[in-house]
Amino acid sequence: MRKSIPVKYLLLADILLASGMAGWELLSTNQLVSALIVLLSVLIAASPLAYAVCSPVVLYFAKQNAEKENIAVGRPSALSRLCKIDTLVVGKSGTITEGDPFITDLIPEGLLQSTLLSLAASAEEGSRHPIARVICRTAAERDIRVYPASAFNEIPGCGVEALMNGTSLRVGRTKWLQENKARISANLLTKVDQLACRGKIPLIVCEGKNAKGIIALEDPIEPAIPSTVRRLAKLGIGTIMLTGDSQRTASAIAKSASLAAARANLTPAGKAREVQLMRTRGCTIAMAGIPELDEEAFAEADLSIVLGKPPKEIIGDVSTMNLMDIKDEEDMGELEKNELQIRRELSEMRIEKGMAALKERKADILLPQGLPQILVILDIAKKAQELILQNRRIAYLTWLLLIPPATGLLTIFEDPLLLPLTAFAGMLAATLLIIGNSLRMRNG
Repeated sequence: MRKSIPVKYLLLADILLASGMAGWELLSTNQLVSALIVLLSVLIAASPLAYAVCSPVVLYFAKQNAEKENIAVGRPSALSRLCKIDTLVVGKSGTITEGDPFITDLIPEGLLQSTLLSLAASAEEGSRHPIARVICRTAAERDIRVYPASAFNEIPGCGVEALMNGTSLRVGRTKWLQENKARISANLLTKVDQLACRGKIPLIVCEGKNAKGIIALEDPIEPAIPSTVRRLAKLGIGTIMLTGDSQRTASAIAKSASLAAARANLTPAGKAREVQLMRTRGCTIAMAGIPELDEEAFAEADLSIVLGKPPKEIIGDVSTMNLMDIKDEEDMGELEKNELQIRRELSEMRIEKGMAALKERKADILLPQGLPQILVILDIAKKAQELILQNRRIAYLTWLLLIPPATGLLTIFEDPLLLPLTAFAGMLAATLLIIGNSLRMRNG
């Protein structure tokens, strides 16, 4: 949608045009009455009234239609900006993937699997990252002892490091550990590449400077994502994933999810720089995901879309349930009731955070059911765009019909000046026509 002209500028142009034409009429005819008629007629005929009502009514009903689809819109103008985007930038966990990672491979080198998991869980104990929680939870399920660390540090997008019994432990990305001079055998590096090519997340566990093995995790792609991405591509919107995973892992996920591209090995600050770079290239960016994970990138986007659906990584041990399938809680066991209550509380928590972000204007749109809902809000926004463009054409046509006779330009053809009352009737009719056309949005 073309950028709308601010009404204040149109009003200023209206006043200047009316004053100029009235002055010209006074100088030409030396008749004050005629000059006043031109002044009033041009003020009314060139009034931005019809233009000013082109968007508000349409966007008001568009926002209501979005709410009927369980989509929250912070400001109606966000719908206009949504129509302009050509690039959708997304995170990975809880956006493209289900957000429920699990350990698939334990590959120790020179020690037992249980020892490898114990080292990793001891290092990750102080982290709240989803992957750290999975490692610690798996260790607890297997009754593997976790040792307390005397010092802990987390490097976003890279990994963690801890001090245990005077020995340093590191768990994280291969590239980060190599930069820290870790000694990783050729066999482990080969395994890392193989796992990454299958879309898994390989983490190296180091004790001191020596790599002790690999812990590989998998986060399945949300089933509806590939079809959603393909439909967005048909609408001219490319989907690009930003992730801290390796390039091989990111490429495998991008291929499975039908993404246009994937940028890998990115820290939170690196994701923000990628968004800035895409904008400098002329892209109009919408960032969709979970603000807590990619806050810096959200701040750089033209439009921010919060996913309110709680990631399974936050749910933890609670089993997956479809709340819409549950009809009667009386028939559920006590455990199922507890799981349902936790699910509801987590859903409400995510929705509340999303609504708070909308109110604070840190976000524009909230999609409670995940990324596939973007197709619904895009459809609503495009229908609103069509009506607004129709309304603007009516406003332009009104100016074209009213301004020339109001200014007296047609008097050379011996046509009379347009009277103020006639100009008012014409402008009022156009305004009512625009409002009536806008009401079509009420029914979607």
